[in-house]
Amino acid sequence: MFLAAVLLMMAAMAKAQPAQLDLDAKYVTTCQRNTRWDADALRQTVRQFADRLMAISRAEALTDYYIGPMMFEGDIVAYSFSDQVVSPLLLARRSLQDNSGVGSLLVGKRMLDRKISIRQLASLNGAQGVPLLGSVTADANGVAPAADLTLVRNGFMTRLLCGRYPALNSLESTGNDRFVDNPEKAVTSSCAPGVLQVTIDGAKPLGKLMSVLCRQSASAGLQWTYVVRQPSGFTPCLYRVNVRTGEETLVRVSEMPMPDKTQLLHVLTSSKEQNELNTLFNNVGCSFVTPRAIIVDDMEYAFKKPKAESQLPVVNPALRQ
Repeated sequence: MFLAAVLLMMAAMAKAQPAQLDLDAKYVTTCQRNTRWDADALRQTVRQFADRLMAISRAEALTDYYIGPMMFEGDIVAYSFSDQVVSPLLLARRSLQDNSGVGSLLVGKRMLDRKISIRQLASLNGAQGVPLLGSVTADANGVAPAADLTLVRNGFMTRLLCGRYPALNSLESTGNDRFVDNPEKAVTSSCAPGVLQVTIDGAKPLGKLMSVLCRQSASAGLQWTYVVRQPSGFTPCLYRVNVRTGEETLVRVSEMPMPDKTQLLHVLTSSKEQNELNTLFNNVGCSFVTPRAIIVDDMEYAFKKPKAESQLPVVNPALRQ
């Protein structure tokens, strides 16, 4: 089964005062084709988008050097696993470039925290009412993917995702040779994930994670800790948290932190609640079902103020000559 999707994007830019800093944010929604848009819901979404962007533009610009635990919540959890684990390590690529052989050499070896497992659930076509774009019954070569395929078990890689092109330690196709959705080019295929589920042992209710984060930060002698929060479809925001009171303050930085492969070796805990993300992976629709939030220990990051610009790239039409 293939679920077509319609993508709606709203983008805007606000000018922060008095530092004249430009900020960008966007919102993307997905739905099944033939779904009728709810005009009132779209207007409400635009209002929320505008309110959020204005709140970001009024937030304090932060400069800090931080070493300690950090919490990631929302879509950024899925993007972290997609960019740091799935793309570079779990796919058997046709090209010999871009370190394509690294994943094959890691089969049977530890690559993530021992609490983490990753499975591909090809038969899962929806979760919590959200249709999953990565659900397919057969790939571009007619190969039916297994309903439940374990890729990482307790931190150890068990196999790669591949299509008809075999890879070392993964000689049989897993049914992941997917058609590329690009109308400007000829029909091609690419190895891409379907529906990937990330689970972490020892998960806790989302409401208890903040106390775990503050307690862990306090034990490290920290006054402040940080939460990167990315609601569905929005760009991520950074919050500075007072370890003693738990009070959160929205702040602005030049670049958002994201855990890399090494830092995902030390995941403290996660939420029991799940988050579903539909996204395009090299122009192929795929889906991620992950914990809504994770706490990564020993994050090291240098926060810098956003780059100052002399003027907005788009001039107010009323001020144009």
